[in-house]
Amino acid sequence: MNRDINLIELSDLFNPEFLTGDEYQYIFIEIIKYLLFQRKQIDKPFNEIFKNTWITTPSQNNSNKPSFKTQKFIEAINTLFNSLEVVFTNNSNKLPLLISFNLGSSPLNPKEIYLFFYDQSISINNNNNYNSNNNNNNNNSSRSGSNGNTSTSSSGSSIGSPKRHNIAEISRQIMKRLIIDYSDKFIDDIQSGLKMYFSIYTSRSAQLISKNDNDEDEECYIPNQDFQLKLQKSTKVTIFNFTSHPYIFNFLDIQSTKIIIHNFNENNQNNNNSNNNTIDQEKEEEEEEGDNIWFQFSETFSGI
Repeated sequence: MNRDINLIELSDLFNPEFLTGDEYQYIFIEIIKYLLFQRKQIDKPFNEIFKNTWITTPSQNNSNKPSFKTQKFIEAINTLFNSLEVVFTNNSNKLPLLISFNLGSSPLNPKEIYLFFYDQSISINNNNNYNSNNNNNNNNSSRSGSNGNTSTSSSGSSIGSPKRHNIAEISRQIMKRLIIDYSDKFIDDIQSGLKMYFSIYTSRSAQLISKNDNDEDEECYIPNQDFQLKLQKSTKVTIFNFTSHPYIFNFLDIQSTKIIIHNFNENNQNNNNSNNNTIDQEKEEEEEEGDNIWFQFSETFSGI
């Protein structure tokens, strides 16, 4: 790997096993909002733009109304955020392995790629992952073993217990880490109004079908078996690691022109020296579920 990679470790701020799918979704959306503003794709904080766009009334002065481009952007990003429910709470009850957020003129010419890396072996649900009899310790382990030129940090207090998380507090801790520890990673100049592309790398069996405003099925994610994450020489790559696994570059092979993704469970089994029965069981489950494939968000939209 011959390029600098910004690796942002996050799982030490919470216990990944105790988050529900909708909480993972909430954190993902908050980070995207932050990136949109910091990377100059919106000129104001997202919530301010969203509020001002949706409170418009027919009697409002035309000079104060949001532009057509702003209105279309908010509609598109709102569709994306709503569709994420099926990504994090799909019927397989498993997290996606990877979510890619690209900024650039096309998928083949990305300026920046943001990868959100999750532990697909964690079973999720939206009812209750919090068992008062579960005595798991907080995940305070430090990170080590990354290869390549990376920037990492382990500062910040750990939030996590068998009790239900305060998801707003976790989100604040994540934002604090991004602002304090990684402010220099998001201040370099970038063109505004870039196109945005979202892709999900998850189980083939995942049913990524959401509901539209009329409560009708809507396929927001299109499967693409041949999709690849392409890189240019100048492409900036940032990885948000939500796993407790310290060797994520065993799974992400970042080459000069593309990113190759290796199977998570297979490597995880080898690195953790799981017992034979567990390995055999997980391999059988993996074969039943089929391989991961890419799903691309059906809409492409630009910053404002």
